[in-house]
Amino acid sequence: MERSFAWDADPVNGEYDRVYYFADFANYFSTFVENGYVPKHQDALSVMANDDMTVSLNIGKLFMDGYMYENTDPLILNIDPADGVLSRIDRISITWSKSKKEICAGVIKGEPSYSPVAKAIRRNADYKDYIVADIEIRAGAIRILQKDIIDQRLNDEVCGMAVGFLNQINTRELYLQIQEDLKFFRETSESGFVDWKNSFESAMELWTGGQQADFQKWKQNAKEEMQEYFEAFQTTTETWIDHIKNSLDDNAATALQKQIDEIKYYYVLEETLYVPQTSASVSEGVLMLGTEKTVGGENEY
Repeated sequence: MERSFAWDADPVNGEYDRVYYFADFANYFSTFVENGYVPKHQDALSVMANDDMTVSLNIGKLFMDGYMYENTDPLILNIDPADGVLSRIDRISITWSKSKKEICAGVIKGEPSYSPVAKAIRRNADYKDYIVADIEIRAGAIRILQKDIIDQRLNDEVCGMAVGFLNQINTRELYLQIQEDLKFFRETSESGFVDWKNSFESAMELWTGGQQADFQKWKQNAKEEMQEYFEAFQTTTETWIDHIKNSLDDNAATALQKQIDEIKYYYVLEETLYVPQTSASVSEGVLMLGTEKTVGGENEY
């Protein structure tokens, strides 16, 4: 069937000769704008933890089949209490409802399980779910942490990015790469990074709080720990050298000791690690170690 859109409606015999429904307009708009959230800024429709059993949905817009949703103020969403034994995955969904004639954000609660999975989304004539985030509700949790929130906005399978029809972007592979990198970070580096971050933040709190003396004490402790490490390293090196000396005859040992006496070991001065230039060679069966220095414009060892 051929169709065209849109024309002025003219009265004919007391009735208009053309009647349009909003579905016609939605169909028209969907021609130009793909489904998904509008990335006007990086936090558009992002989900943030509130350090309790609620999360906040940031401001932003989302298009779905020509219909538009807009959140103009941060929206707080309540999360049901965690199970004491089993975990679950809740989904933050922006849902189109035909019967209610509205688009609203809400929580799709997951089923508690030892191996929880998120519920499937609805995309039918009555409901359309667009998932902006999944939340892992760990067993016994009393608050939602930011690391429990998995951003799904770039996942084309459940949300995606709204772009013009001449500039369509498939963000699925980008989303998968981000999630893979995040998983690797959490499994291998997160704990170490958090420890370092907490130590650094504590030091900065001491400094900005006017407790310069405490900050200097923290700084001195870090310096002493570094000094102790390199002193232990030096002791190990000396033990190894003594072992080598004991394995040599008198002439070789004397020559080796002469070279060793000229070496300046690793040391720390004013937070700087100094490592001397050294050389090693074997000449006529004698092991030569030394520190490079300049004499009369020429280098000798």
